[in-house]
Amino acid sequence: MRLVHRLASRATKQTVAAIGLAVALVGGSDSALAQKRILQIESQGARAFGGINLYNPADPSGSRFLACDHGYVDWQIPPGPRKTPLVMTHGSGIRGYQTTFDGQPGFQSIFLGEKYPVYLVDFPRTGRAGQGCAAYTYTINLNQNAVFQNRIGLWPLGQPQPTYFPGVAFSQDPEALNQFLRIQYPEFNAPENEDVESDALAILLEEVYAEHDKKPLVMTHSSGNTRGWLTALKTDKVGAIVAFESCSMFPEGEVPPPFPLANGGTSPYTGRVVPLQEFLKLTKFPILVVFGDNIPTEADGLDVRGALRARCLVWAETINDHGGNAKVLTLPEVGVFGNTHYPFADTNHRQVADQIKLWMAQQGLDKPCGAGKKKCK
Repeated sequence: MRLVHRLASRATKQTVAAIGLAVALVGGSDSALAQKRILQIESQGARAFGGINLYNPADPSGSRFLACDHGYVDWQIPPGPRKTPLVMTHGSGIRGYQTTFDGQPGFQSIFLGEKYPVYLVDFPRTGRAGQGCAAYTYTINLNQNAVFQNRIGLWPLGQPQPTYFPGVAFSQDPEALNQFLRIQYPEFNAPENEDVESDALAILLEEVYAEHDKKPLVMTHSSGNTRGWLTALKTDKVGAIVAFESCSMFPEGEVPPPFPLANGGTSPYTGRVVPLQEFLKLTKFPILVVFGDNIPTEADGLDVRGALRARCLVWAETINDHGGNAKVLTLPEVGVFGNTHYPFADTNHRQVADQIKLWMAQQGLDKPCGAGKKKCK
C-alpha cells in the first residue's frame, strides 16, 4: 500500500451574521431560577482535518484510494471573541462538552457565552471520523454499565439498580443515567491509535493557530489525555492544556515507583516514557489537571483512582522541577463537591467551569481580541 503526505485542510467558514441562540444556563439541575443568556455566533462550520490517502495497490495510476485517518471538528466563533481559542477533545465521547447528562448546556455553550472560540473534536477512527486506514473490530461489552462506578456510585453484579454516592453531582433522573450510558465511543487505546490521533490533532492545532494567530488551549479527558501530551511533542502550537483526571507521560529515569493500594497490591505506572528533551516540551505552556470528588488520599488508603491522582501530583512536581507550570486542582479542596470522572458534564459543571476560568485568567488566557500590541485575525 502506498501512503502520501498528510493532508492539511483549509478552514472553510460558514458565516452566520449575529445568530442569537436563547439558551438557559443554570447553576444546577435542581435550580428554580434560570438565567437566560443569548449566545451570539458570528461564524460556524465543520471539516475534516489531517489524515492520509491509502492507495489501491491494484491501480498503479493512483486513481483509486481511501481517504482515511482524519479527524473531524466543528466550531463556533462569537463576535468580538477572546484571543485564546478552545479545542475540546474527548476520552469516551464528545457529547459531554455539548450538554450535561441531565440536559444542561455544556462547556461548549458556557465558554462560547464567555466569548471564546470553541472547537469540538472527534479523533480519527471515532465518532464522526470513523473512516480508518486500518481494520479494527468493535467488541461488545455486556458489562459496560459498570462504567457507572467512575465515582457516580456503586452497581455491584447482581444488583438490578445502582446506588448513588451521597451528594454526588449527578442527576438521579433515570433519563440522565440512560444518556450517560449512551455517550460512549468505542475506545481504541493502543499506541498506534494514540499516535494516529495525536498526529491529526497536531495538524488541527496548526490550522487553528493560523486562523486566530493564537495558540489554542486544549481540553482533554481520561484516556484522551495521552493524545494531548503526545500532540505537544509534535507541534509548538499548544497554548495550554486542561486535562481531566489523568497524567500519562514521564521522562526517562524519573518514573515514580508503584503506589501501594489499600486492598493489597500496587498500582504501577503504565503510560508513556519519553526522553527528557521531549518531555521538556511540556514545560513550554501552562497545564491544569482537574480531579473530582470521592478519591481516597494516601492517608485514607489508595484505590486505583487515588493512585492515579497521587501520581499526577508527582508528575506536576516533575514538570515544575524542570521549569514548567503545572497545577493539579482537586475540586473539593476549593469547595466544589460531588464530582465524578466527568467534571465538565456533572450537575455542578458551571462551578467547575468557574474554577477553570479563574485559572485561565491567572495565566493570561482570557484576553479579548485587540488587547496588547497585536490584534486578532
